[in-house]
Amino acid sequence: MGMSVRERVALVILGILLVVMWTALVMPEQERARRAIRELTQLETQIRSSESAMGVLISTEREIRDGKERLQQLQERILGVKDLRRILTLIARETHELGIKVVSMRPMEERPTSSDVPTRQLPIELELQGRFLDLSRYLEGLQTGPVLLTLEGVQLTRVDKGSRLAMRVVAVVHVRPPGP
Repeated sequence: MGMSVRERVALVILGILLVVMWTALVMPEQERARRAIRELTQLETQIRSSESAMGVLISTEREIRDGKERLQQLQERILGVKDLRRILTLIARETHELGIKVVSMRPMEERPTSSDVPTRQLPIELELQGRFLDLSRYLEGLQTGPVLLTLEGVQLTRVDKGSRLAMRVVAVVHVRPPGP
């Protein structure tokens, strides 16, 4: 028993309708799904890129915070020029305990400031006598003390046939510039 022509036509029309419905309804959804997958892949790539950028940003923020803390510590060690008496006292304070004799302590002319150095520079020429280890401990104490200073031109000469040395050094004290 075969199908009638009407049944065949209805079957063909039904097939055509199914294809049209497939094309009209399912294919656009498939294309949207493909687009969504591509966008999702792009977003995942951006997220991975952003994660590394965030890591760099967090690291940079940490470095900035650490730099600010170091700057604050340095600024605390920079005294005002009004504190010159205190500076001289701090420079001379450990000499007696270390058995070092202060032969002379002479403030020199202030150095002109430059854009490279944000502080005023007050050099102080020191002439001291003592044993080598005591003098080296004294210099170390100056470098780590409460006042920011640099040492220049350390010269050592033997005082006598014993173990005493004469040391000549310029301690450059960094002082805050006058406020505006």
